[in-house]
Formats: sequence, C-alpha cells, structure tokens
Amino acid sequence: MLFSFLNREMPVKEFEKWLYEHDELECCAPLEAYRELLAIDYNGKYAYDVIRKIIDVGACELDLCQ
Repeated sequence: MLFSFLNREMPVKEFEKWLYEHDELECCAPLEAYRELLAIDYNGKYAYDVIRKIIDVGACELDLCQ
C-alpha cells in the first residue's frame, strides 16, 4: 500500500485511513517521522508532498521486504 501511495496510485485520504489502520510504517519509520505523519492535515493541498518528504522510502523498502 505504501508504494501505491508513493506512486500516486492511492489518494491521500485513503493513505491516511491506511496509516491509522495498519502499523507497517510504525516499525520502519523513525518515531518522530511517524508522529509527523499522524499530525499532517490530510485535507491540505500539499499533503502528498509533505508526506513524501517525511517518509524514508529506502528504510521502509528494506523493512517491508523482511
């Protein structure tokens, strides 16, 4: 799901719902980054860009593959 969002195949609001219902990012993102994701205004015009800046794709890719 994370990579669907990063490839713009999932709407921001759907990503927000996924974030609250699953814990995959909690295990691979630093705690501060995870908290930032929880605090974002997902209705904001630039929410996608803000999320992309927070998520360390390389770290998540390694953790999600294990």
